Formats: sequence, structure tokens, C-alpha cells
Amino acid sequence: MELDFKALQPAEYLATFLEHGLRPDGRKADEARPVTVNTGSVSTADGSALVRMGGTLVTCGVKAELSNPPVESGDCGYLVCNVDLPPLCSPRVTPGPPTPRGQSLSQHLQDTLISCRCVDVKDLIVGQDNLCWVLYLDVVCLCDNGNVRDAVFFAATAALRNTSLPTVDVSSGSPEVSYQQRHPLSLPHLPLAISYSLFESHILLDPFHEEEELSSGHVSVVVLSHLKMGQPDCKLIGGLTKSGPPSLPSQKLIELVHRAQKRARLLADLLLTASGDKKT
Repeated sequence: MELDFKALQPAEYLATFLEHGLRPDGRKADEARPVTVNTGSVSTADGSALVRMGGTLVTCGVKAELSNPPVESGDCGYLVCNVDLPPLCSPRVTPGPPTPRGQSLSQHLQDTLISCRCVDVKDLIVGQDNLCWVLYLDVVCLCDNGNVRDAVFFAATAALRNTSLPTVDVSSGSPEVSYQQRHPLSLPHLPLAISYSLFESHILLDPFHEEEELSSGHVSVVVLSHLKMGQPDCKLIGGLTKSGPPSLPSQKLIELVHRAQKRARLLADLLLTASGDKKT
């Protein structure tokens, strides 16, 4: 009977749970799913991470290649992001060209990393020999059970923090790359996305896919975390996006930002612990 109710009237099914203060998976409205992160799991990449948020599973690999700087600006390198949502991640994705959702996530991730200077592309210049690093971020969703945006950002951030670049010697006139001698990539900020779905009068943190489909609006806050005396500081905001109704008063948006900052602190702590950099 419960499954029939869910299949025939999914919105009423969700609303019934929320009226009793819980969601169908047992969480409260402001409660997120468990998160795990593993870094360095792809040996062929210069940096990698595997992130699980509830039932959503995303992996990211970073590959660095030497190239020439862009003609219009010869004092910086490149950053190329690609988010792939293949058919294997969800029955809602059909085979064919890249999905508009994947392209939108790719652009959002790349714009955030560059405009917020999470990766300073000027640090990607190699010596004075007209060379630079190109960083390719390939993010693949292996299972989409909702809130892919947050998982994509977290996986990309974890993979970048795991990235190390080979040492390049240009003193002899031609670049000599040492893959044994490496240095970590400089990351002034760690971008962490915190998303909500708006269902009727309820604001649902970290929605799973049924909640996303039934909601009329969505809010995503990008928090910029950086280390301050060995601890993550999550006061900076890198962006806020909202789509669909209903409209939210400014005070409610401020409240969501404050909640996002607290959530980002937990994710940043988790990332530092996973990489062995957590200080007590």
C-alpha cells in the first residue's frame, strides 16, 4: 500500500512525511546524508578523489599537461573542467551527446575555480620559457541519487588538493620533466557547494533525487574554505544560485548561507582528515 501511494501520488507521499518532521529516508529537513571521501585512488592521475554522498557516487581525476600559454594572456595556464553524467549513473539519463545538466555543472565548476581564484592560473606558468601547465579535471558521476552538484564540487576540490605537479627543469633549453620530484598544487581556497531543494514551505538540505524532482525551486551556496592556523575557515561566499519558485525573503537566504557555512566546515574537516592534514 505504501509503495502504491508513493508511485501514484509522490508529492503527497513526501508532504505526509514532512508534516511529521521527517523525510522518507528518515532524515530531518536540515540533515545531510553521510559523506565519505578517498583521495589518491587513481594511480594514473596527478590527483584524484572518490566521493560518496548517501547513494550518490562521484569520482574526479586531474591530469596535468605542458602547453603554451594562451595568446591573449601569456602569463597564465589553463584549467579545463568536464563533468560527465553517463547513462550508467541513472535510468533518467539516455545515451547520446553530453547532457545540458552536465554542461551546466562543468561551466559552474570552472567559473567558480577561476573567478574565485581557487586555482590561481598564474601559478601554472613554468619558468620563463613560454610554458604552462594545463589542468584537466574529469568528473564522472557513477551513481546519481540526488544532489550531484555538491558531490561534483567536493570530488573536484578533494582531487585538486590531492594534485601534485612534476618538477620541470628548463635550464638546458628544452624542458626536462621529473615525475619523481613533485610539488603540491597551490589552492588558496577550497570551493564547497551546499544545496537545498524547496518543496512547498519546506527547505530540504542535500536532497535525494525524488525530492529534487518534486521540488519547485533549488538554492546552491558555494562556500570558500581556507586554512587558518591549521583549521578550516568558511566565512567567504563564492556564489549563490537560485532557480525556480518560490521567492525567498532576504532574511531566509541569509539563514541558508549561515547554515551552508556550518555544513562546509564539516566537509572541510572531513577533507583534511582524509588527507591526513587535520590538526587538533
